[in-house]
Amino acid sequence: MIPLRAGAEPSPQEKETARALMDQGDERFEEKNYAAALQAYAGAHAIMRVPTTALEVAKAQEALGNLVEARDALLEAVRYPKSPSEPAAYTAARVEAERHATLLGERIPSIVVKVDGLPRGQDLHVSVDGVALPPAAALLPIRVNPGRHRLVASSDVTHDASKDVELSEHQNITVALSLKARPASETTVAATSPESSGSTLRTVGMIGAGVGFAGLVVGTMFGLQASSKQDAADCPNNVCRDDAAASTLRAANDAATISTVAFIAGGVLTAGGATLWLLGSSRSSKTATVRLTPAGPAGLLAVGTF
Repeated sequence: MIPLRAGAEPSPQEKETARALMDQGDERFEEKNYAAALQAYAGAHAIMRVPTTALEVAKAQEALGNLVEARDALLEAVRYPKSPSEPAAYTAARVEAERHATLLGERIPSIVVKVDGLPRGQDLHVSVDGVALPPAAALLPIRVNPGRHRLVASSDVTHDASKDVELSEHQNITVALSLKARPASETTVAATSPESSGSTLRTVGMIGAGVGFAGLVVGTMFGLQASSKQDAADCPNNVCRDDAAASTLRAANDAATISTVAFIAGGVLTAGGATLWLLGSSRSSKTATVRLTPAGPAGLLAVGTF
């Protein structure tokens, strides 16, 4: 429901529109076309948001059998702020709404759900007509409209348990639902889907291999730079002819160090990424093992079974 208006006054045009909608609602109600009456009353209430329009909305909701919604509209009218200068019609509507809300509350049926078979440590999910209930309220009395309702209880490791019930006014019932555990194989497959886990491994593998390849490129660039600077320094046995040559040699050594680190990191990431890609692509149920062994001064060899 839209909150009742307690601030700015509607414009004359809005008031005239609301009066016309109220008249239309009265006509439809007399014709017992309660859905059309509700639509007209709700339109007037959206404009005015006062106790009198809320009362008419409640009247139409009740005629349609929507006791819960009707009582909500009545309580909305009751909560409308009181004012010494308010029209007498507002005061009368508030008094009538409070009286009728009490009577209507006694007619609204309720359901208590009792569930057995819930495995220890599992969360219980309960829904009524497809609407999930908060866990704290799932096993407490649920107020519903008269009529047919579908109850469903479930957990992550059991089959759903459901039941359709029919309630009349004033009726309070308890509905028992029994959960049946799913086979262990079914829950295991659901938890460890090879397709989803394989896709994740392939994605991580691609990222790792890409970063590793970038590391190898950086290592190559700095390696070439180190070789070029070393030639330019011309320092046989690390003995330089002047300070400029010594500075060039130090730069060559720094570039060589960066090249070595980048090669090692790039090799590890590339090998690891390729391994994860192969693991993700494999659909075999056998266990995969991987071993990384040194291969040369700045390389790694991935050995394993897939």
